[in-house]
Parts: sequence; structure tokens; C-alpha cells
Amino acid sequence: MSTIFMSALVLGFVHEEEFALIGFVAAGANALLVGLLYGLCVTAAIVGATMLTIRLARSKKGGIDERRAALLGHSASLMMVVIGAYYIGRGLGIA
Repeated sequence: MSTIFMSALVLGFVHEEEFALIGFVAAGANALLVGLLYGLCVTAAIVGATMLTIRLARSKKGGIDERRAALLGHSASLMMVVIGAYYIGRGLGIA
């Protein structure tokens, strides 16, 4: 259990989102609102992706092996949306 805890702790320090949030707060943003919105977004993303995967796996008979190409396509599409949002945000000076 301590190995899992230490791995999670190290991975938590590797992510840069927390530094961006600290920057927003240092620039004058409401710390409680920033933390709340960040937590809600992360929770929604993880829960939403998990529920979508479970729904897809249950609705298709034959399991995930037969749908592997579709899952890869959906994953690639989602990644393109995230990359597009990053570059749009970067162009607007947000990211």
C-alpha cells in the first residue's frame, strides 16, 4: 500500500495543472472557485469516461475485442478534441 501511495504522490507532483491553478490564484482568481471548478471537471471527466466505456461494453454483444477499432477511433477523436482545445486556449492566451 505504501508503494501505491508513494507512486500517487510522485505523480501528483509531476502534473503541471496545480502550478497553473496557483498562477490563476496568484493573479487574483478566487482560490475556492478555482479549486472547486478543477475538482468538478476532473471528476466529471473520469466518471464520464468510465461510464461511457461501461455503457459501450455492455451494449455491444461480443465484448470489447470485436470493437477495438471503434474504441481506438473514439479515443483518437477525443484526443484530437483535447489537443484542439489546448491550441485554441493557447492562441487566446489562456494556456
